[in-house]
Amino acid sequence: MALTDAQFKAWLASAGSIRTVLAEVVARVSGVETTLYLSNRNYVTSTQLYTPCISGGVSFTEELSLDGQPSISYGDIEISNASGERDGWLDYVWVNRAISIYMGDPTWPRTDFRLVFSGTVDDLGSRARNVLNIKLRDKLARLNVPMTETKLGGSTDNKNALVPLTFGECANITPLLA
Repeated sequence: MALTDAQFKAWLASAGSIRTVLAEVVARVSGVETTLYLSNRNYVTSTQLYTPCISGGVSFTEELSLDGQPSISYGDIEISNASGERDGWLDYVWVNRAISIYMGDPTWPRTDFRLVFSGTVDDLGSRARNVLNIKLRDKLARLNVPMTETKLGGSTDNKNALVPLTFGECANITPLLA
């Protein structure tokens, strides 16, 4: 039976709760999209081991503007890398990959964990020698990339220009010389 909202709130308010953070993050590893399962403490399901490498928790900032302008939210997850065992992660492609973060108790089944963040990874970096930081962005960040990377090509001056995509009626545009 799934945990109700009231039960989850009571657990959060309880002094005896053991808060466990699970992160499921996608990265391109050697050309293959791979999901990494990370946690702040040991957690195992019947089919999945979550690597206990999150140190320092998860921070996230979100803002709602009064003038109606969208605001991209940001944050990070600090990953323990004391002996350099995760230095290879710096070679993975993290940009614009999906990440989901869940919270729950280590005694609960995975289905009872609650989704607390669903967004994208901005990149992986490091603020100190012994940690890596997965930089988080909300889903609005996906709108800041080109929809296509197809170039016009040919031998004109515009050969390296992106092929424009038009949707609906487009007025006052300057077409590319082909």
